[in-house]
Amino acid sequence: MFPKLVPQEFERPFSIHPDVTVTYYHAGHILGASIVKIVVKGKEQEKKLVFSGDLGRYHDPILYPPSRIPKADILWIESTYGDRVSPPVKPEEELGRAIRDTFDRGGLVIIPAFAVGRTQLVMYYLFQLMEKGKIPKAPIFLDSPMAINATKLYLDFKSDHQLSAVLEEDGNHPFDHPQLHYFQKQEQSRSLNEYRGNAIIISASGMATGGRVLHHLFHHLPDEKNGVIFVGYQAEGTRGRRLLDGEPEIRIYGREVPVKAKIYQIDGLSAHADQNELMDWAEGFIEKPKIVFIIHGEEKSASILGQKLQEEMGWRTILPQYLESFMLFENI
Repeated sequence: MFPKLVPQEFERPFSIHPDVTVTYYHAGHILGASIVKIVVKGKEQEKKLVFSGDLGRYHDPILYPPSRIPKADILWIESTYGDRVSPPVKPEEELGRAIRDTFDRGGLVIIPAFAVGRTQLVMYYLFQLMEKGKIPKAPIFLDSPMAINATKLYLDFKSDHQLSAVLEEDGNHPFDHPQLHYFQKQEQSRSLNEYRGNAIIISASGMATGGRVLHHLFHHLPDEKNGVIFVGYQAEGTRGRRLLDGEPEIRIYGREVPVKAKIYQIDGLSAHADQNELMDWAEGFIEKPKIVFIIHGEEKSASILGQKLQEEMGWRTILPQYLESFMLFENI
């Protein structure tokens, strides 16, 4: 179907040109996410270009931690959480507390979640919390066709994550148990509009910018019994950020919807490395890169990370601007 897409294995170099070799390494952000190392061979020397991609957490229960890369001539490093450190709490405990709080009010929980990665992590924690008796066993509706398809990939690519033993244990499958219901069809999704009482709806998109989660928010935000739990980063300008900022009304489908439901944020569930973890990954380089581009972050987080790398590691950091260009090598 996509003849130009050629799958590649982690940590196995492949050539895209006689003088250019590419290797993927685990980034730990979502299933299949990769750090990319490109080696360009010249007449007298070779140069290593490393792209961090989105880096994940070092203690994720599902994914492998980001691989350490020892050398790079040019480095591009993400900075999503370059200005903050995740709180020293167990995210599953915070998630359980928010769910119990909502259930005690007789409400329903809506979890906007990215279809790949975040949804599966939330499903894992919900199963753990229910089996340990830390939250009541209530229906969990996964209402996202893309998330359902992505979940199946965890069964197909067991070597790329740490859940193999869990998935093979009878009766302990976080993606297949009596409380979990997969909703593929729109009719199933619409049936939740009038749902009342304890239940959990997981639906995309994670920042409430689109997807099926919008009609769940449209129907359930006005009820003060309900709760909305954000389990990831909410970018500026998104509905998710506006809800976290406490706006009393939010526009959905062209109408202003009153926000009566309680809004929660679980920081520890983010799939992005925080400032300490970004610095820890940077410490893996045994030589200073000649140039370090700080990318993929809002201006504040990128600036703070760049300054920290300069002060603590002596790196030359650059925050590239829109349409700015650079000469990486004169000749090699």
